[in-house]
Amino acid sequence: MSAFTHDTVAELPGPDWLRARRAAAFERFDDAGLPTEAEEIWRYSRISELDLDAYSPVAGDGGDGGERGIPEGVRAAVEAVGAHAGLIVTRNGRVAHAGLDPDLAERGVEVSDVQVFPWGSFVFFNDPDGNGWALQAVTDRSQPA
Repeated sequence: MSAFTHDTVAELPGPDWLRARRAAAFERFDDAGLPTEAEEIWRYSRISELDLDAYSPVAGDGGDGGERGIPEGVRAAVEAVGAHAGLIVTRNGRVAHAGLDPDLAERGVEVSDVQVFPWGSFVFFNDPDGNGWALQAVTDRSQPA
């Protein structure tokens, strides 16, 4: 777990409220430790094969330069799934792509592009009956924008 230490958590950029939440979350993680197959809930999970050294915290800019679309490394997995009604791709915690099956679009289902506001990022959906939904990536609203 060398990439996940108190120091790496403290070095991650962000507003004070987020840094405090990260520090508290890391303390809980560090105190609890990783689960094992000896625990009933993890018995069939192969949790012992999880290699946290293969991962590292995302860079301050998201590590992706704000790129949009389906990442090339993920495209094969999306295609292997086959037909899907819609697809939302997040990249390092950010919505990078929102798409809708063209047949559904013809039938009146609508999905917006990602819309970024100071208080969060949104994707809006509407169906032919006039029902609407919003998918929101929340930012901390207690802090001024």
